[in-house]
Amino acid sequence: MSVFPRSMKPALKKRLIKNHSLDCNILSNYRNVSNLTFVFKITERAVLFHLNKCLINDNFNEPLQSAYKTRHSSEIPWCEWKGIL
Repeated sequence: MSVFPRSMKPALKKRLIKNHSLDCNILSNYRNVSNLTFVFKITERAVLFHLNKCLINDNFNEPLQSAYKTRHSSEIPWCEWKGIL
């Protein structure tokens, strides 16, 4: 079992104004933004890359399986499944 490093868990938060025409002195005109989404997206892409590589190398790449494949969405299998019924 792997463990996510403790050093990557804290988020760097930044306040951005929602719209430049809003008053800067009112705190409700700001929204909090963190860097966690960026870190998790990079981690997710790295895991996805290695997973796809292993699936292709070990011949586990099913032709009708669209999950975890690049340039595939869940819409295509849904359309195929709906056409079968």
